[in-house]
Amino acid sequence: MLASTVRVLAAATALALALTGCDNGYKEEYVLPNGYGTEAATADQMPASVKEIKKRGVLRVGITTDAPGFGLRSPKTGEIEGFDAEMARLISIRIFGTPSKVKFVTVTSAQRPEVIKQKTVDIVTATYTITPARAKIIGFVGPYFNAGQDILVKTGNTQIKSVANLAGRRVCTQKGTTSLDQLQKAQPNAIVTATDSFLKCAEGVKTGTYDAVTTDNVILAGLAADSMGALSLVGELFSDESYGIGIARDDKGLRTFLHETLNLIFLNGDWTRAWLRTLQHFFGDAPEVPTLVVNPGL
Repeated sequence: MLASTVRVLAAATALALALTGCDNGYKEEYVLPNGYGTEAATADQMPASVKEIKKRGVLRVGITTDAPGFGLRSPKTGEIEGFDAEMARLISIRIFGTPSKVKFVTVTSAQRPEVIKQKTVDIVTATYTITPARAKIIGFVGPYFNAGQDILVKTGNTQIKSVANLAGRRVCTQKGTTSLDQLQKAQPNAIVTATDSFLKCAEGVKTGTYDAVTTDNVILAGLAADSMGALSLVGELFSDESYGIGIARDDKGLRTFLHETLNLIFLNGDWTRAWLRTLQHFFGDAPEVPTLVVNPGL
């Protein structure tokens, strides 16, 4: 048995033992370095572009800050919290040996490809759905999460039960997202407003400006949880959304390194640990990890 396989099995066993009898996964922080089992890669495991990131001393990450559970700035600490943020921190551990070497750059959905092409960031972890059209412009690594598009309405609304009921309704979503495209395909008769923030959409449903918000179910679940009961999910998915890490399309070395990093955190339990820290509150127990694809979207 390979030494790497032994380490993976040992990490998985440690995860199972740590979770047994515990109320949640947070207690693992007291027994694992950085709260995770991932370790820094050796120099010979790093391609040239990753060595450049390490030499710079910080990983620049594009992230949205209006998606509870995935990317949201904490009003208490000012830190970016969420599953996307934890994916970035795990990559930081693999490069630097610590999760603290991340510089988050707040981006809107529409800005994601531009910050990659302009090299403002090294990677984007921002609920970035993999599509063939997008993969012609940037590169993707993943998927690291699977979601589906749903609808969020004011609690007590019995008129909207599916995307079919959005005909003639005022529906809000965000610019530059697959959510807008999927809505227009599924219900071309919706009266659509595209804003730069899902938080604005949710607030508009509360005040009656909009009848509904539509985007990925995991984002909507976070908005519903933050609404303190004012908003509810319809619970009828009408698309499949697989999230990937966005990178420069021609950086094959970084693509390979990130693919290997995701495979590692899937196997050693760190993907589940990240879930426990961020998404357990919204969705309960972690599902099975996604299946990685070589060159997703192509």
